[in-house]
Formats: sequence, structure tokens, C-alpha cells
Amino acid sequence: MDASTPASTRVLATPELLELILLPLLSQLRDPLEREDPRSPKTRQNATVLLSLLALRATNRTFSALLTTTSPRLRRALFLAPAHPQPAAGAPTPPLLNPIAQTTFPAYHFRFWHLAPEASGNRYCAYLIVSRDDLRAYRAVVARGPKVLDRMLLAQPPAVALEARIWDERDETREYLGRTAELADPRIESREGLTVGEVHRRVGEMFDRHADVVAIKLTTV
Repeated sequence: MDASTPASTRVLATPELLELILLPLLSQLRDPLEREDPRSPKTRQNATVLLSLLALRATNRTFSALLTTTSPRLRRALFLAPAHPQPAAGAPTPPLLNPIAQTTFPAYHFRFWHLAPEASGNRYCAYLIVSRDDLRAYRAVVARGPKVLDRMLLAQPPAVALEARIWDERDETREYLGRTAELADPRIESREGLTVGEVHRRVGEMFDRHADVVAIKLTTV
């Protein structure tokens, strides 16, 4: 840029300065309760803040690169890079569930178990339920929108493993000959952290393998 370039243009083209402008927007995020309801106004507000930040990617390449590639702090806030805070003494700190995933797909009921951490080995457990219809809806959302949702982590710190099991309302007093009783290869894992896209890809494979299964419940382990 030459000297005739407006100062505002130079600022917005400088990643370090642009980051300083965008980081204060994260102050609009509200700390969720220990077991925040995914339908709560607080969850919706946090999702709106993050979606507004992601929308800035359309401004220009500098904005897009900063939000999705070059700024570790913004990427962690947007669930695009893992956050690994130092463990504190005392009671465990609940992870942050991805509010965009919670509000975009409310039918998943993506939330924490209503159990004390002590009941699960002093760990917080979360779950989500995905049906075949939900999977089709997810694919439609990704097909018509930005692919960034696929790359977002489910939680911060990242969830690294989920256990899948069949979730339905079949009458257990009746006999279903040949029905699927257990899922083959029910564990979904990633050392770097499970993304929304990877979870849906694996769930899709389970549905393809087990044609009679209509819904799958995934629980953090």
C-alpha cells in the first residue's frame, strides 16, 4: 500500500491490528451455567456472537484468514482450534459446549448429563442424539452454507471420544427378529478433538451399516 491509502484501509489490512479490534467482541459472550440448558437465551446469545464473527469472513481475505487460520485466540473462541487450559485445583471446570451446534440443531438435545461429576469419575459427561432425519438436515445445512461448521469442535476443551448406542422407542416386550442389538464399531475418537463434521460422518457410516437403526445417542467418555 502506498501513502495515499486511507489509514482505515491500512488498519483493516494489518492482521495484528485487526485482531485487536475483533477480540473485544468476545466480551459479549456470557459464561454459561454449570449445566446450561441448550435452549436458554444465554446459549442463543453466545451462538449469535460467534455467528456474527464468522460472518465477517465475507469482508475480505484478511478477515477470513484471521478468523479461521492465523489468530489462535479467535480460532479457539470459534471452536476452530483446541483450547487446553491448565487444570485448576479442586472441582473440575465444566467444558464449553459449542453453542452454534446446540442452536443450529436443537433436536440433538446437545447438553450435559444432570448428574454430579462425582457420579462419572469426577468428569463432566455430555450427550447428543442424532436421528436419520437429523443427519439429512445437517447435510442440507452444510451443502448450502459455509463448510466451516464441519471443522468446528464439539466442545472446549475438545471432546476426544464418544460412545454410540442405539436410541429408539421400540417395544422391548416384542421380539424383533434380526434387529440390530448393538452398533458395530461404536466408538468415535480423535486425539485432536472431535469436530462436528467427523461426528456426522461416523454417524452416517453407522446408519449405512445398520438400516433398521433410526437414532443414535452419543455420550462423551
